[in-house]
Amino acid sequence: MLEILIGIKVMKIIKFIKIIPIALSILLLTQCDVLIKKNEEELRNQNIDEDHKMSMMHTSPNFSNTQDDFIFSVDKRHLYAFSNSSYTYITVLNTEYPGSIWEMREITSVGSTRCLAVSSDNKFFYASGSSGTIYIFKKKSNGDLVYYNSYIDTLQSVNYLMVSPNNSFLYILGTYNATFAVTCLKKDISSGLLKFNRVINISSNGDRMLFSPDARIMYISSNTYLQWYEVNYDNGEIKFKGSFAIPVYGCCISPDGKYLYVSSGTFTIDAYERNKENGNLKYKNTGSTISEVNYLQVHPDRNFLYAATGNTAASSYIEWFYIKDSGSLSMHYNLYTNSTLNLPGRMEFTRGGEFLYVLNYNNNNIAVFHIEGIR
Repeated sequence: MLEILIGIKVMKIIKFIKIIPIALSILLLTQCDVLIKKNEEELRNQNIDEDHKMSMMHTSPNFSNTQDDFIFSVDKRHLYAFSNSSYTYITVLNTEYPGSIWEMREITSVGSTRCLAVSSDNKFFYASGSSGTIYIFKKKSNGDLVYYNSYIDTLQSVNYLMVSPNNSFLYILGTYNATFAVTCLKKDISSGLLKFNRVINISSNGDRMLFSPDARIMYISSNTYLQWYEVNYDNGEIKFKGSFAIPVYGCCISPDGKYLYVSSGTFTIDAYERNKENGNLKYKNTGSTISEVNYLQVHPDRNFLYAATGNTAASSYIEWFYIKDSGSLSMHYNLYTNSTLNLPGRMEFTRGGEFLYVLNYNNNNIAVFHIEGIR
């Protein structure tokens, strides 16, 4: 009996010894495959990085007064710059031909324009100062805005405006009845007129709103937090889903909605993977900038993250990072600077990403750059 048991154990050992080379071969093949894929990605990253370049084309004429922000019309044929101070006009620039700036003119508003939003059908613009009045403008074919009507609510103050992607609601970020809130107004699609819908209280004051590309999630940021809400387009309600207690100096989402990038430190950009169902974020890695971050934007080809940085002429840059297949940022970054950059702010690409428009705050104009090496 003992001899039989010893024989069985010996047979098992022999089988195990035979299996070891097979297992080692599989392990080595797996590791080789990982290394090959890593080297291929690094080589591809290097080639794309070397090809991707930017150069200054021109700047707009200087604005009559300092402008703080701008938005494009939906078709990107017109650019609208505005100020959050007491100036009562909006500057419109014709950008019908990508990369161009011509026919700059001032449109008289009916009040200060701290915030400006455009309806998704490109027919109506909504403007507001810090008070609760929302001014409604119709857009003419030449880009001019004609005052049309207004919505007045003395209980609200306004930090940011955004029209819902389905064109049915206008969301107002600010306060309502002295409480931090998002006010939802129902928008008539045909007339553009507004009526009160609901108020959603939030935990603290917000600076900016951002919709995910699929329009299911709204992100709200400030200098103390980043929060996200699920949007119900049947009634306009937003439902709290999560938050991070971090300061936000810049925030953007990749065009495919997979990743969110946020500057939560003066010289850092954090990459997060997004859960498209609930908006939740999973940390990936952090990239470092050479100067203070003012604004972030992902290039339409989804390969690069751009950052407008700096607060003086000497420290102003456009920096860009390669985005890896995993969504993480490469540690290698590129810089562009010249004497025309002085506190760059809002950045917007043309549809194909061939041109970049940048608000040049201290120089009081719009700078236009040509982007090469688009994949």
